[in-house]
Amino acid sequence: MHRIALAALVLAAAAALRAEEPAAPPPPPPPAAADAPAPPPVEKTALAEGDEILGSKHDAASFERAVAIFDAELAKKPGDLELSLKLCTALNAVMRARTAGNLALVKGTSDTPANKRVWGELGKRAHDLCTTVQKARPKDLETALQVAESYMYLSSSMGIIQAVLSGAADQYKKNADHILALDKRADDGVGDVYHGAFFIVAPWPMADVKKAREHFAKSAAVAPRSVRNRYYVGLSAFKDGDLAVAEKEFSFARDNPCTTKSEIDFCSAIKAQAKIGLAEIAKKK
Repeated sequence: MHRIALAALVLAAAAALRAEEPAAPPPPPPPAAADAPAPPPVEKTALAEGDEILGSKHDAASFERAVAIFDAELAKKPGDLELSLKLCTALNAVMRARTAGNLALVKGTSDTPANKRVWGELGKRAHDLCTTVQKARPKDLETALQVAESYMYLSSSMGIIQAVLSGAADQYKKNADHILALDKRADDGVGDVYHGAFFIVAPWPMADVKKAREHFAKSAAVAPRSVRNRYYVGLSAFKDGDLAVAEKEFSFARDNPCTTKSEIDFCSAIKAQAKIGLAEIAKKK
């Protein structure tokens, strides 16, 4: 009996010791096969490529690629509002890049035969697409911006004098007012830029450099780091004979980086005109 009891005690003690020992770690996962194929890359859709172009590119060739993409997609879904707006936006971007955004110049005019040809080829289609979208979305800010830009190019394709005589100036100003009513800060105050540019380039008796300066001052107050806005403050001051302000503003436009996408697309043209303005001021000193 004593032997049996002693054996039982030994077995119990051994079991207790085993219970206190830490559990063995789980076995490691089997290594991946060395020749396992990598997952296939995610293929970019045409629409994604078009959106990427509009969001990151600044040259006419890229924008023309976006036009081709959205044109093909819209052919599959005629009347689609999103695709119509994208195609209008791409067409505007092509015209902006190819014609320096119809920039008002220190000397001369952007209203050249070559530019009018571009505006004539693309402006009407862009405007038709955008206005169709605007009828369905009358208070959409992005649509309002694209309508105003497309109409600027379309009306400019006639030449500024013919555009004024045909009544295009009234619609041009209504488009600018619509942007301002939706958001005075949109695209760094572009609503006031449109108004100011009209008063700079319009023929007599509609030209009014004082009103131009008022509108450009408003856009510069909204976005004082905008190279486009500061260039236009300088241009209107130059046209008004205020050379001190013109020199300061042209210098800012020449020396600082463009910020908003719409001005980046024709930044080099703005800076080239600012340099011309400074050279003209130097001649007058």
